[in-house]
Amino acid sequence: MNNNMTKAYEIKQGKIGPITLGMNKEEVRDVMKDEPDIQSLERGTIPTHFPESDMFFDASLVIEYDQGGLVETITLLRDILDITPTFQGKDIFGEVASDVIQLFIDFYGEPQKKNFPIESCYSWPDQKITLQVLQDSELIESITISTQGRGCIVSPLHVKVV
Repeated sequence: MNNNMTKAYEIKQGKIGPITLGMNKEEVRDVMKDEPDIQSLERGTIPTHFPESDMFFDASLVIEYDQGGLVETITLLRDILDITPTFQGKDIFGEVASDVIQLFIDFYGEPQKKNFPIESCYSWPDQKITLQVLQDSELIESITISTQGRGCIVSPLHVKVV
């Protein structure tokens, strides 16, 4: 929806903006009807590795569905800034990562942290929220909310060809 208007998407437990864990595909597409640039991927041969998903490119949202067709993972990526994700009134893509992480710590308590060669992940499994920070950046790269409470994942939008 790249029309110079930014939408605020509040991050809450089980929800990013209008998308809530457990919604079906038709409900998702209905609330995202103003986002025309969508690509759907069908479930792969290994369902846990290649879930059925909708990618809303203009909104930088990746929605993954479980085998029953319900939303199990919502990932919002920093790629396009048509969306302003907020938590407790703060723009979490506009703040320094350490400040955002502290905001989540103040609200949810200490996270589980995992360091990888190019990124760090901060997860609050009980709240099913994960924040991803690239090592060479001081900004949040993505926010994931998942019924599985899983940590950092590689999104289809983030696959880089070298």
